[in-house]
Amino acid sequence: MENLTTDKITQKNPKREKLKEISKFAKSLQETEYPDLTINEILIDVIYQRENGERLTFDTFNGWRKRGKRVRKGEKAYLIWGKKREVPIQEAQEGDNDSFKFFPMAFVFSNEQVESYAVHEDSITGFEDLDENE
Repeated sequence: MENLTTDKITQKNPKREKLKEISKFAKSLQETEYPDLTINEILIDVIYQRENGERLTFDTFNGWRKRGKRVRKGEKAYLIWGKKREVPIQEAQEGDNDSFKFFPMAFVFSNEQVESYAVHEDSITGFEDLDENE
């Protein structure tokens, strides 16, 4: 696990700040309209969906790979919150809280940002010399 310094913890990440702002809006929706949904569910099921009613499906980069899809080059990820993590702090003094708990950002892509792997006949090699009788 990575050791963090207090300087690294307090640095501002623009993507994280953007996710915080979107999450504030999601929190207000949770309080008024969607009390049974988590913040991530509101981000995915409400905020990141298309206005035309077309339903988007989201998964991580590796999740799409497991499904036989690849994220197109240049696509920008949607941001959600990851699972809560705890990492040690290098500069902690004895008796101080020597770890830091936080929610990391997770990056997901929609079904509109992926394509199936293309299998080209010219990319398949090693089979031309096989004899059917062997």
